[in-house]
Amino acid sequence: MTSSVGNDYENLTVVWQEAFTSLQQRDYAAALKSFDEFDKKISDWTPSDVLMASWLGLVASQGFLAAYETNHFERALYYANREHGVARSDSAVYVRALNNQGLALLELGRLLEAEARFREALKAPEKFKDEDPINLDLNARQCRILL
Repeated sequence: MTSSVGNDYENLTVVWQEAFTSLQQRDYAAALKSFDEFDKKISDWTPSDVLMASWLGLVASQGFLAAYETNHFERALYYANREHGVARSDSAVYVRALNNQGLALLELGRLLEAEARFREALKAPEKFKDEDPINLDLNARQCRILL
């Protein structure tokens, strides 16, 4: 673990659990508030090992969802970028991060950048055929990009 994560791991876990509970209840505004609190408490998103990278990737992905569902697209992009930063480029999580970046960029009207992220994400899945399927949890609003 990095020192910034390791020193405050217990407090971070409590904040993340609050955010996750809010997500489960579909209270995205409360979840985003908790994820932003988490982000303030963790000064360094650099993982020291694969397990920490997986956890931080999950946190960032959930932060993205909370921000996206509350129409805070700049914040959604921030969390998608965090997820992209901790994901291994040889993992399915990396593909999810690219997709999340594309969704946020699309909503921000940055169409060329969004298209580039989607194209990169579409190239990658063949590499990950032996991994667990990617669960993007798309809702109706997000699916419009597929049409």
